[in-house]
Amino acid sequence: MDQEVTQCSLLMSKRKPTSFWKKLRENATWDDLMYKIYARQAIEAGLSASEAGRTIDVKDVRASLGCPSESTLDFRGIGT
Repeated sequence: MDQEVTQCSLLMSKRKPTSFWKKLRENATWDDLMYKIYARQAIEAGLSASEAGRTIDVKDVRASLGCPSESTLDFRGIGT
C-alpha cells in the first residue's frame, strides 16, 4: 500500500487533484484509481523515451519476433 500512496502522491503533486478526480466515475474503486495512475505513468514514460530518441523501429521489432515485415491484419471497422 505504501507504493500506491507514493504513486498517488506523486501524481497529485504534478496535477491539480480536482481535474484528475473528475475523470473518475462516481463508483470508482481503488483499483480503478491505481490503473489510471499506472496508465498515466506508462504513457508519460513512453513519450519521454520517444522524445529522447529511445525507440525501436516497428520493422526491427517484427523481424526480431519472426513476424512478416508488413501486417496482413485488417483492423478497419473495429471499435466503431
